[in-house]
Amino acid sequence: MRALLLVAALGVCAPLLADGWQLRGPSVLYDAPSLKARALFILSGGHPLKEVSRVDGWRKVFTHHGNTGWVLERRVAPLRSAVVTASQAAVRAAPNANSPVVFYAARDVMLEVLGGKNGWLEVLHPDGETGHVAAVDVWIND
Repeated sequence: MRALLLVAALGVCAPLLADGWQLRGPSVLYDAPSLKARALFILSGGHPLKEVSRVDGWRKVFTHHGNTGWVLERRVAPLRSAVVTASQAAVRAAPNANSPVVFYAARDVMLEVLGGKNGWLEVLHPDGETGHVAAVDVWIND
């Protein structure tokens, strides 16, 4: 019974423990976990982040550019996403290099990750198009 409760609890908590995060809206990143700390920069809403640590309602995060800072926990939501790091990434109909291109995504375009395997990610573009991108062409926030 205890094992079943533990499994159920882990299943409920899993989304809250994800490493991949996305900003809910434009947000300030600070150099320490306090509103009195020095503001480092402002990031746009939807910006993907990786979590480094947590402290009292704050998350230390880093971006695909390697910037780190602290953001209020209420400003982020769990979401696995990717940012195109290649100058241009071909998003294909199927997870292989011979599949037809559905669309091209330019550097710094953010894509929601729906799944993936064998070096390919199934992604969703903000415009609603889906396809598969080579993992080497993107930075993933998980």
